[in-house]
Amino acid sequence: MRAGTSIGLSKDNQSTVYFDAPTPGFENSPAEFLGVVETEVTFTAVGGPDSPAMIMLEGAESAQEIRYTLDATIPSAEADLYQGAIMALENTVVRARIFADGYIPSIEYTRTFLTDVTHDIPVITLVTDPINFFDAQYGIYVLGDDYESRPPNYGANFWEDWERPIHFALYEVPGDLAIEFNAGVQIFGGWSRAINDQKSLAFYSRTRYGSEEFEYLFFPDLPYDSYNNFILRNSGNDWNNTMLRDLAITSLMAGSAVDYQVGRPVAVYLNGEYWGLHNLREKTNEHMLARKHDLDKDDINLLEIEAEIVEGTNEGYLALLEYLETADPMTDAFYETVAAQVDIENFITYFATQIYIVNTDWPQNNIKFWNNTTTIPTPSGDPDFENDA
Repeated sequence: MRAGTSIGLSKDNQSTVYFDAPTPGFENSPAEFLGVVETEVTFTAVGGPDSPAMIMLEGAESAQEIRYTLDATIPSAEADLYQGAIMALENTVVRARIFADGYIPSIEYTRTFLTDVTHDIPVITLVTDPINFFDAQYGIYVLGDDYESRPPNYGANFWEDWERPIHFALYEVPGDLAIEFNAGVQIFGGWSRAINDQKSLAFYSRTRYGSEEFEYLFFPDLPYDSYNNFILRNSGNDWNNTMLRDLAITSLMAGSAVDYQVGRPVAVYLNGEYWGLHNLREKTNEHMLARKHDLDKDDINLLEIEAEIVEGTNEGYLALLEYLETADPMTDAFYETVAAQVDIENFITYFATQIYIVNTDWPQNNIKFWNNTTTIPTPSGDPDFENDA
């Protein structure tokens, strides 16, 4: 079954039919179909930098037709019928689907054609219905209708944990299409989402979009090529300055044993419009830690400031804090107990780095800490310590 469809029995004659709107627990949709169009739209060009001016669409079989849009919306049965070459004399987004009478149309196929555009860094093209980003009621990139007037504009749309569908394509230098997929996208970051016009974006693989993982070597310096999520970062507090420091400084941690987000700069286009420089980065979460340390993500406890839970549980961490507040620090057992729970050398390196680079948005902000429940040693030095994590 294709995501977003279901099979049931016709109201009219009890024959097997298809539905384009699954309704678990409720009556089937009144719109019934004979099947699902599985044929694929193919483009005569892959899109991206230096695209040709003439684009052809192929893939429709007998009794099928291709319909397309040029405004980033998903084609409906009323969209333009493809009858010949599409001319792209400027940056153009083409979205196409195959239709057949009585059948659920194919998924949408998307390409961004960039005319007379070249870059010496990778190019990423993003395509989504403009409503998903810019509609006052529904768009994730805008203030919306109900927000506080003072920064950081709490209540604005971009503070919501809303996710919208998006098409993503990556073109490596000199413009070769490396990977494309449909994904979910959310606004990412702290205050930077409010004070910066250019927002950071987080991308998620989900079966309803077509894939459980993104299989590509996004970061050539890393040994793994499978991701559940990643981000396009606006460089945070450095957005109005160099847009380089965040990526450059964190890259200095290579070989330090301190976990950091690998990244590389990319040029981004949104619905055919140049959207500026971003940094393609790993996303700091249980998936990243599981990859880097060869662990099961379900065994990771990931916390933020004040022991807020990102993933897992905070019970072990709270128990450690209680121990630190009540135990006698002048005993050998105290050090042994803490050392069994905290990677002290890593902790020192981390603090020394933050101090050296003069990170002024820390330590009151931007802290994450974690452990792996399957490898926590049992402290032997202090019988008074209890860790239930």
